[in-house]
Amino acid sequence: MVWYKNHVPQDGVITHIYEAKTWKHFDKIHASFTTKPCDVCLGLCANGFSPSSSVARPYFIWQIIVCVYNLPPPCA
Repeated sequence: MVWYKNHVPQDGVITHIYEAKTWKHFDKIHASFTTKPCDVCLGLCANGFSPSSSVARPYFIWQIIVCVYNLPPPCA
């Protein structure tokens, strides 16, 4: 889990999400989340939709995807 703290990025090339400006901005704003390099950074996406028509009885399906952001890329 400490790969992203020890990794040296290449100039001008983003090989991992943590090298993006948004990630670095988040680290500055929320320093309490980045005090320990072994902490897990997760991304959560949820998409709810109704597969039924307006005539049928409505129900919802929620897809939930969880990504671990601070693991090394597969090719590292």
